[in-house]
Amino acid sequence: MLNLSVTTKSINSKSLFQEIDKVVRDGMFSVDLSWQDEENREIFVSFLNSVMHEYYENGVIEQWKILCNNLNNNVEDMLQGKVDVDIYFKQRNCLNTSRITYSILE
Repeated sequence: MLNLSVTTKSINSKSLFQEIDKVVRDGMFSVDLSWQDEENREIFVSFLNSVMHEYYENGVIEQWKILCNNLNNNVEDMLQGKVDVDIYFKQRNCLNTSRITYSILE
């Protein structure tokens, strides 16, 4: 079972955050992933990229970036099942970039 916490910064649209949050949580809890495994993390990031691309195609966001690797995590922590998934996105017609961080502990 995953222990999950969420932090946010500069969220402009509560409804967009709730949509993204639902997709992320559904994805995390619907599949039995080992977060220690790099390939599993890459598959999950690829899934999130496809979701964010849909928001881009629909004109909701202008850009996004998803990190779940050694750029935003300590390697030793990842091997112990402590992983952060950072989602950065810029909504259309907004100046700031929003960030959602999911901290996972297996």
